[in-house]
Amino acid sequence: MGKITSLMGAGILLGWSSLAIAQGQDSTRAERDALVIAKLLEGRYDNANQAYFDRRLGDPESERHERIHILVEKDEGGSDLAISVSEGGDSEAENLLVKLSPEPNGRHVRMRFSRAAGSQLAGCDLLFRQEAGQFRATAERKDCNTNGLSLPQEIMLGEHELWWQKRGDDKRPYALERARDFACYIDVPGVGGGRDIPYKRYEIGHIHDKGGKQWIKLADGSEVSVTLTNVRWPINNLKGIFTRHSLVVYVGERKDGEEREIAYSWTQPDAQRVGINLKSMLVNCFMLSNEEIEPFYRQEPQA
Repeated sequence: MGKITSLMGAGILLGWSSLAIAQGQDSTRAERDALVIAKLLEGRYDNANQAYFDRRLGDPESERHERIHILVEKDEGGSDLAISVSEGGDSEAENLLVKLSPEPNGRHVRMRFSRAAGSQLAGCDLLFRQEAGQFRATAERKDCNTNGLSLPQEIMLGEHELWWQKRGDDKRPYALERARDFACYIDVPGVGGGRDIPYKRYEIGHIHDKGGKQWIKLADGSEVSVTLTNVRWPINNLKGIFTRHSLVVYVGERKDGEEREIAYSWTQPDAQRVGINLKSMLVNCFMLSNEEIEPFYRQEPQA
């Protein structure tokens, strides 16, 4: 019996030994980091909070940031990333392609830029490395010819933010925050309380929560806007009292070319829906519609 047990033990050890050999395919840190960076980069980013508070806090004109919007998606081939950069809100987007590759030293990940048409932008590469809670990419060379494009000389990337330091810009980095996609509708009038009153619904198919704004022309010819902003306060709005972040929906109108805010409401920053009923109209914004949500009992599940 002892011999059989010994033989079984030897077999188990041999099995584990061969398994260990079969799994001896360790990657470098850079190979793993490249996968994480590619996944983290995908998404929609906007610095609406930074642009607003630069002005509210009275920062000098030379230090203020304009709005910048960045969309990062997989390119058509699926192997690289396509980056769209829009400045000033209404400007035409600059389209870039980005290739990520681990460096032979095993510690850095190279980010190589090219135009969407395919021509490489020589000397503009960044090198990523991992830090506490984020990745930081710095320019490999200073003499990059940007050809007038908004290329970065430094990037800081975390789960919720993308900081983008433009080449040739002495200001602090553009602090972009990851946006969530919502849909909204406006009901006119804002029916409530189970009343059976006819109303007209106006759909907004896509709006993001970092300052996304959509205008709707109503049947009577008037124009109303819906704006979603996930406000991250860099200050307190009452001295000595901590101000919490909020998801805010704003309703505005435009008359004779002038815009004004009508009303707004707010909720928790991680909420998946927010609305306001002014009785004259109702605005409802959501990540999942009532047609999509799974039925639940008492407590709404988190997405």
